[in-house]
Amino acid sequence: MNNQIKYDIDKIFPNCIHDYCNNTNDRTKIYNDINLQRLCINIKNKFSNSKTSCNFLYECKKLVLYLDYINSIKSSQYIKTSCIFFNYILKVLLKDCQNSVQKTEDAYKVMNDEINKNSFKNVQKRMKLLASWTNSRNFILTLINISLSVLMITFLLYKIKQKKHIL
Repeated sequence: MNNQIKYDIDKIFPNCIHDYCNNTNDRTKIYNDINLQRLCINIKNKFSNSKTSCNFLYECKKLVLYLDYINSIKSSQYIKTSCIFFNYILKVLLKDCQNSVQKTEDAYKVMNDEINKNSFKNVQKRMKLLASWTNSRNFILTLINISLSVLMITFLLYKIKQKKHIL
């Protein structure tokens, strides 16, 4: 008889699941970010069982992206809830992948150490700076377009007014 208790995670962490999905389903980051790939290979080498059949690298990338998201949360209460959810997801991953490290605290310490050694956080910060710069640049270009439009309208109105004076 199986005495394991099953929890309905959707009801316990509805917002966390939504946030996890929103912040970990960026296929470009998951499959193309070489820094994220290296980071998770290092983490896997630290505590993963090489005989595992689960897709540890893929799940590790999602966890790192979720940690990056948690780092951006402002509400301390929501940070706590998100961290508890992260801990649950990490525990499931460790169990499913039969890793040599089974304690989530130990696994988190390894992940955190690797993240701090790795340039992944710096890349994320640079990407955010680039996005803000792009938004600023787009704003400036929009202002220039509006200014040019106003100048064109003014010029056309001036020409129309001049023609009326000539006639």
